[in-house]
Amino acid sequence: MEVTIAKVGLDVHAAQTQAAVLDPATGEVALRRLRVPPLGVLDFLTELGPRACAVYEAGPSGFSLARAAAARGLDVRVVAPGLIPRKAGDRVKTDRRDAVRLARLLAAGELTARGAASRRGAGRVTRRALSRP
Repeated sequence: MEVTIAKVGLDVHAAQTQAAVLDPATGEVALRRLRVPPLGVLDFLTELGPRACAVYEAGPSGFSLARAAAARGLDVRVVAPGLIPRKAGDRVKTDRRDAVRLARLLAAGELTARGAASRRGAGRVTRRALSRP
């Protein structure tokens, strides 16, 4: 019997997060609005089980959520906004739509996630990039 792994798309903001949980076996999407700071999302992901896989778009929250998730043994990936496939003319953006799109693209294997750099390594990369002429 094959174990279904929930695919979770997250649209993360400072005060709340929109989560879309896709069940790959049925294709059903369950939506949840989590009124917690970004790191509060980890409790929700823990409830889904250790085999859940989540993704969020890189933004002001940076990689802190992905680092904290890795410390808890959770699979949370970060995707660069420019690497998310979009249809031409698809200009309507809502938190709900973004979360559902991320969950579906993750399930389809269409996303290229970036690893979270360590805090120490992230600073060196930034300084190096800024010091170039």
